[in-house]
Amino acid sequence: MVAWYSLVRLGVSLSNAFFPSFLPKRTATMDLSSLSLCIPIRNEESRLPAYFNDLAHSGFSGPVLFCDDNSTDASLQLLLEFAQKRPQTFVFSSPPLTPHHFGKPWACATLTPHLRTTYSLFMDVDVRIESEGFSDLLQTAMEEKTDLLSVFPFQRFRFFGEELVVPLMFHVLLSHLPLRWITEKKWWRFAAANGQVLLFRTDFLQKYRLWDAVSTEMVEDLKVAQLTKRNGGKTALFFSDPRISTLMYQGSKEARIGFSKNITQLLGGIPGAFAHLLASIIFPLFLCFTEFWWCNGVFFMIGWVTFIINLNRKTALVPFQSWVYYPFFLIHFYRTLLNSIWKTFRKTNTWKNRVMDG
Repeated sequence: MVAWYSLVRLGVSLSNAFFPSFLPKRTATMDLSSLSLCIPIRNEESRLPAYFNDLAHSGFSGPVLFCDDNSTDASLQLLLEFAQKRPQTFVFSSPPLTPHHFGKPWACATLTPHLRTTYSLFMDVDVRIESEGFSDLLQTAMEEKTDLLSVFPFQRFRFFGEELVVPLMFHVLLSHLPLRWITEKKWWRFAAANGQVLLFRTDFLQKYRLWDAVSTEMVEDLKVAQLTKRNGGKTALFFSDPRISTLMYQGSKEARIGFSKNITQLLGGIPGAFAHLLASIIFPLFLCFTEFWWCNGVFFMIGWVTFIINLNRKTALVPFQSWVYYPFFLIHFYRTLLNSIWKTFRKTNTWKNRVMDG
């Protein structure tokens, strides 16, 4: 069982390594009048000034729609001040959150009826897009005729703790789901997306009220991708070089909290997370007391190679760091996974001063 699980993950990772999964680079600059930016905000007072400065220098002059998700800091005041300075900037506030709903899709649903352009780009405030990145996103969506195009930004780091946690999401995704299936297969189970960068065809988004439909889902990005396919839409998922980048978390503690609220759901809920633990920890421990104890070394090396393949060119880590850090990645991963299972079972996951009871 352990051998098959390790080999399947290696095979999936190799498949993804040879699939053209990076956002194409375009030479022509496109007219961006058909694009709106949509940014949900909650307690981002410390990040907003840098975002405003980057947006002002990004070359994007189209509509920008912010939705304040009941922030408890000065975020709303900063948004209102910025809207007075920049044309075509609109600030909305989402209604108070009702039980069993989650703030981010709730805020995105608040923005949806106000969209008037052909495409709508939903972004997190920690994402930075260079001027050519907007054109590359829009032209790729038009050429691929996607209803939802999602991008994993190039991951930058400030602290050592982030380097040990953030790359785990790439490893989990790229060793479990062939990217080719996301683009080429129509079955809704073959779907994935990254909530940091989601480019929708607006009429499709509004017709099926996608954000309203996933407002009770903790992993809203995965669910909105699945729902897009269920409704006959086309999805595509890419990784980016530094054209689109992010400083996702501030320190290892915040990274672990952010990762733990999603990892159990990404593995298929509590049953899927336990199955992963069974195949990757419990059986290997059992093997230690048999004559096949040496197989664990083989499984470890397969996992190591898989990890290096999955991280290649997707983060600011150099290959040497990926090799050296791997044992510490494992420690952080299983620590985070066990914490996630426990909190998911008790419905006590927290994020931005909210208990996520889903």
